Amino acid sequence: MPKSLKIVLAAIAIYVCFILVVDNFVVEDRQPAKSDYIVVISGGDTIGRTKKGIELYNQAYAPKLLLSGDAADPTSPSNAKVMQRFAVANGVPVEDIIIEENSKDTRQNATESILKLIKVGPQQQIILVTSPYHSKRAREEFQKAFRDQTIEAQVISVNSSDKNWGRYWWIKPRSIIIAGYEAIKLPIVLFRNN
Repeated sequence: MPKSLKIVLAAIAIYVCFILVVDNFVVEDRQPAKSDYIVVISGGDTIGRTKKGIELYNQAYAPKLLLSGDAADPTSPSNAKVMQRFAVANGVPVEDIIIEENSKDTRQNATESILKLIKVGPQQQIILVTSPYHSKRAREEFQKAFRDQTIEAQVISVNSSDKNWGRYWWIKPRSIIIAGYEAIKLPIVLFRNN
């Protein structure tokens, strides 16, 4: 077998392994269950995530939405505020929405959201809405944040649609890059002590 063919076959095998790792370990999608809150974190396709949160709210999976995320541009409204406006414009009563406007990344989405939820009670269940490629790492960050507090929670990660992701993500260059970053970030979160 020619050396160039061996290299091509090895590259294909490595790429197939990468696809399997992402599909089986990075992406997580669970069925929603009745919960206390639907937590939607900004980033990726923020409007797609917000639409999924509204859909779950309208299906009565939880009585409240918690929308989390700061603004990339400090002179503009926070992502949470934009998400809130979108949710209200789509029929969610403002009194059923809590916003968290301080978090700049997934870890802060978790810790800052916990500060909002901890005031409510010691046991809660949340549905966490994010993009598919972000689902496992986001759930891990929220599980860690809950463990660090005196609050018990079950985190159910439910995927939204995302313009950067789809069934055939592995043929889209932007999706491949995103998957690569998430495949690197996930083990860091899993093995980080704090």
